[in-house]
This record gives sequence, C-alpha cells and structure tokens, in this order.
Amino acid sequence: DLTGSETGAEHELEVSFSSRAVGRIVEGVQRELDSPMRDAKVSASFNGVNISASSVGVTVKTKALRQAIAESLVSADVARTLTVPTRRIEPKVTTKQLAERYSHFIAISRGRRELRLFVNQNLAKTYRVGTGAAGFETPRGIYQIENKAVNPAWYVPDKAWAGDLAGKVIK
Repeated sequence: DLTGSETGAEHELEVSFSSRAVGRIVEGVQRELDSPMRDAKVSASFNGVNISASSVGVTVKTKALRQAIAESLVSADVARTLTVPTRRIEPKVTTKQLAERYSHFIAISRGRRELRLFVNQNLAKTYRVGTGAAGFETPRGIYQIENKAVNPAWYVPDKAWAGDLAGKVIK
C-alpha cells in the first residue's frame, strides 16, 4: 500500500516509544490532578466554634494511566482521547460530623462571668454566671456535661465563706 501497488504480503510494523517520556507525562498529569484529602478541624473559643471544612482528595492511578497511554501509542484502533483513571480519598473527619458533634456548644468566660450558648455555630443566648468565690475559682479547661436538671437546687457547702447560707439548700 505504501508504494501504490499491492505486494501480496503483509508487513509487520514495529512501534516503540520511550517509557521515560510516558513516565514524565504521567508525572505531569499527577502533579496537576492530585489533591490531598483534608480532614475537618475544630477550634473553640469564647466566640464560638469554628469548623474548617473537610475536602475529598483525588489521586491519579499512575499504573493504569501508564498502561492506557502505552496502549494508545502502539494500537491503531484505540481511541486517542484518554480518561485519566483516578481514585477518591475520603476524609476521616468530615465537616458534617463535626457540625453534628458541636451542634450545641457552651463557652464560659471567667473574667466576664458570662456563659454563651451556641446552637449550630450561632450565638443563641448569653447568661451571667458565677464562677466561684476567691480561692474556689472554676479551674480552666474543657468539660463535658455529665447531668442536666431544670432549676436545680444548690447545696451550699457548710463552710465559713458561705456565711448565713452555709449548709442550706437553695431552690
């Protein structure tokens, strides 16, 4: 066919390519498309809860891409347009998980003597609170609510600092 006439024989065509060049192409595609997964993170302060968003990562399946490029270079009947094979990398901690976990958050300022209640990361209510008498201040830290009660009674410690209220129950 190349000379314009038939030879009556089939000639085998040998096609070769540079594996290093294919490797450089795959590396370039990987540099452009790979993106790391990011876990959601939370930071808390008296101003509320701040949740940094999670994101799904993507990585190129380099072995499959290398093979697809090689096949398209040596085969005459393979498409010349390739879909890059990728894999999703899911975050271990999602924004939704943290938003659910911190849907209700309480922050207390000992200096201001305020308690702030946040619902779905929005300030819902502010209360004035006592944080302990001198020498009995509420220690700094992160706490979890162990039990809840509506209008609980306060059992005043039987101590001299409590004055006339010592040993009484305040309802």
